Amino acid sequence: IVYVLSGTDAYASQQQINKLIADMGEPTTAGMNITRLDGRNLNMNDLNNAANAIPFLSGHRLVILAEPYLAFKGAKELKKLSALIEALPPTTILVLAQVLDAPANKNKSLNDWLHKLTTEISKRVKVHSRELNNPTQAELPGWIIQETRQQAKLLGQHVGMETAAASKLAEMVGDNTRVASQEITKLLEYVNFQRNISVQDV
Repeated sequence: IVYVLSGTDAYASQQQINKLIADMGEPTTAGMNITRLDGRNLNMNDLNNAANAIPFLSGHRLVILAEPYLAFKGAKELKKLSALIEALPPTTILVLAQVLDAPANKNKSLNDWLHKLTTEISKRVKVHSRELNNPTQAELPGWIIQETRQQAKLLGQHVGMETAAASKLAEMVGDNTRVASQEITKLLEYVNFQRNISVQDV
């Protein structure tokens, strides 16, 4: 299985990866079956070894390659990546996570690369492709309200954030969802999960 995550929202991409890590089961055993690599300084042998290793006390291995475009930008390199993916053992889950400075459709070369990659490998391998972009300024308050509910729910709480408070926080953090998430965590602790977050709290 291959996951192709691309877009401007690095936080959303990491959240998707965290879910896959959580699905690996018990953290100690999972840690022995997870490999993280970076396309900015990738050694092809390291990728080959990680992708083809036998899982240890687990049904799967998880290989996460950040910035794959930087390692496989050219046509020859893309063929190498496609060949590796086609030969993946069924026990390997490969994640290709490409963070973008702008949406893919505004970068023709990168958009073409993503299209070629997903089209080519999906003929032979199951591919889950997701584009994860930062919310616009207009969308951000809604994102903040939803993230607040999710964070509270994970802790068994049922509080949220008032609409005006979400709008105020959106003004302060811009489109950085990671910073917004961190500030939401602080605000939930500040109100001690006893009430909804207000403008005054922000």
